[in-house]
Amino acid sequence: MQITSFPNKFYQSFPYQSRLKLGERIYNAFNNSQYKKAKAEIKKSRDLADHPGLPYLEAGNPNHPSILFLHGFGDTKESYLRQAMAFSKDFHVIVPDMPGFGPNPRLQSLTYNSSNMSDIVLDFINDIKLKDFHLAGNSMGGALSTFLTLKAPEKVKSLTLIDTAGFYFDHVHSVLDEFLAGNNLFLVDEPKDYDALLKRVFHKTPFVPKPVFEFLYEKIHQEKKWYEKLVYDLTHGLESVEHGHKNGLFLNHHIKDLSMPIQMIWGDQDSLFPLGTAEEIKKLKSDIDLKIIKNCGHAPHYERTKEFNKLLKEFCHKNS
Repeated sequence: MQITSFPNKFYQSFPYQSRLKLGERIYNAFNNSQYKKAKAEIKKSRDLADHPGLPYLEAGNPNHPSILFLHGFGDTKESYLRQAMAFSKDFHVIVPDMPGFGPNPRLQSLTYNSSNMSDIVLDFINDIKLKDFHLAGNSMGGALSTFLTLKAPEKVKSLTLIDTAGFYFDHVHSVLDEFLAGNNLFLVDEPKDYDALLKRVFHKTPFVPKPVFEFLYEKIHQEKKWYEKLVYDLTHGLESVEHGHKNGLFLNHHIKDLSMPIQMIWGDQDSLFPLGTAEEIKKLKSDIDLKIIKNCGHAPHYERTKEFNKLLKEFCHKNS
């Protein structure tokens, strides 16, 4: 983890809460500058019967081709601000906060599994009258994108899966095996745990000022109990690989049912869902276009932004 170097004694002399407030201000100022560059607005869809409306980022001209981005576990819509800046000239960009993440309420009564979450996102799409759009999702967002596309294929012009979850192959070790063994890397108790998580997500961890690191650590640490519920909901029925297939947690047998153009973008150094996962998915549906980004981890849209944006733009323009 690359963290800004402060003289330790000097930095530690400031009260911890003051450092957290500084980290929050830096973090928000950075995001706000990207919102401004993208000319993006934050909106909210209408409340649903079983879930409040979803906050979402909107940028670009609604008359242009639309692209919907879905973020991964533990993330927020802000993870796609770099794409909002790059795509808003030629595309209408929509990025919602996934149910249970970002400013969305934490509803203990709701089961946050892939089927329910994709239903909520589909209701969101219908509410904002989004149709005939390009869809891209990272990790958990890739799994939700696939579930959503299976439910409403007529709405999706093209599908891009970014280091996606939702598939399992017994000869490719992935983070799902860690969940099966009772290890959840998202349960962060100490700063070193958050540092370890970042090193798993990124091949080369980004530069983060120390106050921002502390602020982000506190955010995920305070969500520990909530993340326990979310992981339980998402993996319930995953007592074994056989149960996972039987209970519909995996998409192995369904990807072949999709007929729209599909692209996978994958970091060759992904330690959560290794490249072997992508290669096995392609065997299930040979016409999937697999693009591999070298020296990149689990989040190509963040770690290798320019290369990722180029691949996605070319694919969307080709299929618009």
